Formats: sequence, structure tokens, C-alpha cells
Amino acid sequence: RRAAEGFLGTPTNDDRFKLHMRDAALAFEGAPANLKYDLIVFDAYMPGPRMPDSLVTQEYISLLASRLTPSGVFVLNFCLPY
Repeated sequence: RRAAEGFLGTPTNDDRFKLHMRDAALAFEGAPANLKYDLIVFDAYMPGPRMPDSLVTQEYISLLASRLTPSGVFVLNFCLPY
């Protein structure tokens, strides 16, 4: 949260902006299916040699797409230590 606010300039006092920090695999668990986002940032720093299979399936990518508003944007930051 501090990194997003300090280095990315995310708003800290804007009711329109909500920062949700969760495990990507569980991010939408329990959330209403009609809840849509203007921006989804997937920050996937992995300590191992690859991203978990569950996060790169067609089903998961489709789930992400279904949660975006029509003009929504998906940003992927992917980093492996190798």
C-alpha cells in the first residue's frame, strides 16, 4: 500500500478510488459477479521459476475480463527472479 501511494501516486483521499490488496487467485472470491472495475493491476512477483498455473488459464483470464467495465484496463506486472 505504501509503495502504491508513494511511488505510483495512487489517491489516498478519493472515495472513487479503492485499493484492494489480495492474493490474485482469491481476489474475486465472495464478491458479487456484477461488481466491475475500471482498473485491475496484477502485480505478479514470483519467488519461483514461474507463475502458478491457476493464474494463467483461459478461465482465470476470462474471469478478469468479466470483472472490467467496458472501458476498463488490465495491467500486468510480471517479474521472475531469474
